[in-house]
Amino acid sequence: FYSAIFIIVMLVSAFIQLVIYYTHRKKSFIDPLTGMFNRQYMNELLKKYAVHEFQVLIMDLDHFKQVNDIYGHDAGDEVLRSIAARIQSVIRKKDILIRYGGEEFILLIAEKDKSISLGLAERIRNKVKADPVALEDCQLNVTISMGLNPRPEESKTFEHAVKIADLGLYKAKQLGRDRVEIYDDTLIAEENSQQKMCDVKEALDVERIFCVYQPIYDAQTLQISRYELLIRMRDAQGDIIEPAQFLPSIRYTQVYVHLTKRVLSFAFEALKNNDVKLSINFDLQDLFNDEIFETLEETFSSDYNIAKRLSIEILEHEEITEFEYIEKRLVTLKSMGFNIAIDDFGSGYANYRYILNMNIDALKIDGSLIKGIHKYENAKKIVQSIHQLAQSLGVKTVAEHVETQQDLEALQSIGIDYIQGFYLAKPDINFK
Repeated sequence: FYSAIFIIVMLVSAFIQLVIYYTHRKKSFIDPLTGMFNRQYMNELLKKYAVHEFQVLIMDLDHFKQVNDIYGHDAGDEVLRSIAARIQSVIRKKDILIRYGGEEFILLIAEKDKSISLGLAERIRNKVKADPVALEDCQLNVTISMGLNPRPEESKTFEHAVKIADLGLYKAKQLGRDRVEIYDDTLIAEENSQQKMCDVKEALDVERIFCVYQPIYDAQTLQISRYELLIRMRDAQGDIIEPAQFLPSIRYTQVYVHLTKRVLSFAFEALKNNDVKLSINFDLQDLFNDEIFETLEETFSSDYNIAKRLSIEILEHEEITEFEYIEKRLVTLKSMGFNIAIDDFGSGYANYRYILNMNIDALKIDGSLIKGIHKYENAKKIVQSIHQLAQSLGVKTVAEHVETQQDLEALQSIGIDYIQGFYLAKPDINFK
């Protein structure tokens, strides 16, 4: 009898302890101010469910800091409680509302259809601003901005899914607040572009921008004629980043101007301290930039003998119609002693007008025509025609991206003047 009572007492005690444990555990998952689930609950939830099972809607009260600053934190707390209740009244039972922090909320929407999630977000937005929040001394109009990530399956982690939604929220605030913006690829592109711009700016500030030099050879003698100066960047981890990975993102920014000025400084110092000839890449748009052009003039005007050892390879990234202006600036460069080459000739926007109207020194034939030229008769004929045209005008030809002995021999048979490519030498921080 006593043993039975003992067992019952132990079971009741265990049950009470279990109730206390789960009651305490449940409380630890609840935000005490709003009664919503908190981030701790969200973390537990995501141990059971895959991230792709929920579309993510992140919400932020507009100008909430001003509420705290003007009316005090008690008023701010009342606004949060009121808005939380309004949101809760709109959402469905299967959706999970979480106070993410401060005035930010996250709604995990158990839905695959983007239009349904967007409709739910709009109902929340309208509910939030439908009536003023009643405070002790006033009525306060409140609006909310939201960002929706309708494709969480593209994220490996929940943190990344939230980050994507947060990009939509950022866009909503940029566009005037009180709206919902859906994540799309353009937002990711904008974020990546901004990040790359910051990376380059930091690299310039802490001297992680540097140059390498790739030899350009006389095609017949295989003696080095000059070097092409190429820019490189080290990231914070020390890895080397190629310019194709960051230049497009900064091309029309002031960071690009600073980078180009740094390249001009590198070129001047290399020519001053070494008995070599150099080539540098110059975007045709750089000729329109007064700050870049003035830096070029100021840097090299002091020594004609240095300027005449520098070849400026002009590359067009977009079609130019203001030829008279460009021609005037190219005349200035020629008068200072610079050699002028047209880069990537035979592709893109490369224009014959420069050859006909300007005293061009060289044509650098686009690498897409050079790779595998020994195998493609049409490419060989095009390169041969370009070389013959250049030869008739007294202009030298340069073939880049030479990668095999067969291509080298094909170019030598055509009579190309200069060659460059990994088959001959890769870029290096030192001159050979």
